[in-house]
Amino acid sequence: MLTVAAFEKFLRDVFEEELDHIRQAGIAASALPTKLRVEAAFASLELAIKGDHASKGTEREQRLNNILAVAAMLSQDSFDPKALAATNSNPDSLCVKRMFKSVGVYEVFQKVTPKFLKLWGKPEVSGFEAQKLDGLLGSRHQVAHTAQALHISRQELTYNTRFVEVLAQSLQEVLAEHVTEIICSVL
Repeated sequence: MLTVAAFEKFLRDVFEEELDHIRQAGIAASALPTKLRVEAAFASLELAIKGDHASKGTEREQRLNNILAVAAMLSQDSFDPKALAATNSNPDSLCVKRMFKSVGVYEVFQKVTPKFLKLWGKPEVSGFEAQKLDGLLGSRHQVAHTAQALHISRQELTYNTRFVEVLAQSLQEVLAEHVTEIICSVL
């Protein structure tokens, strides 16, 4: 469960950090690729209106200042990088695909495979990264909902931790390269 929680936090953090590089570079949202610009605008508004895990369920009056701040940010041709970092508490392969697709990286697992295999150090079957990630989520669900963790050995825990570390590093590289390409294409 902790390995999956760490991966989820990594996904949120890396998206927020990498996408903030675009804002730090002073790139206007209107100069971004259409897919990213549209996703960023809608996600920014949706996050402000609905709130995140910390503010969900709060009264509208309590969220109003944030909504107005995001509206001002959008009117100033910017966006909230945090808005594209939502995992919806389920960082499975579909979530990873959705997040990367929202910023214009299609077929993320095909792009990540060469980086992953180089770091992993051994060949794996096609689709291994997505299948293994989904397997980890399935195991997490089983532990969380049944409190049965006896099926997980210490060796498997070590293996899973290394898998998540290698996958995280590979995904970060793909996202960083994509953000750098966007910045270089605009500047």
